[in-house]
Amino acid sequence: MSCRKAASILCATLSVCLGATGMAAAEIRINVSRYEDGTLTVAGSTTPNRAVTLDGRVSVKSDAEGHFVFQEHYKPETCMSDITSGNDVYSAVIAGCYGEFAIERLQPGWKDK
Repeated sequence: MSCRKAASILCATLSVCLGATGMAAAEIRINVSRYEDGTLTVAGSTTPNRAVTLDGRVSVKSDAEGHFVFQEHYKPETCMSDITSGNDVYSAVIAGCYGEFAIERLQPGWKDK
């Protein structure tokens, strides 16, 4: 089999596979994920008029432009939250969850300079 024919078959196979599975486009975009003064705020966008769920606890519906906002009075145990919409799941790191300068805090095994 020639290289040209093999490449042609490979391209056709990839096209069929990608067409069958569909290229998954991210449905969720997060603009804000913050814990401050006892309030968790997560805001972003997804497909318009779609149910969006935060940590499996509470749901809202995105508006006609796809925007959504959660403002909840709890602190995620791991300082991360899972936002779901349709088949998409977005795991967001929550800013301010450990404290304002958490990145600068000493971790086990780190030495103070």
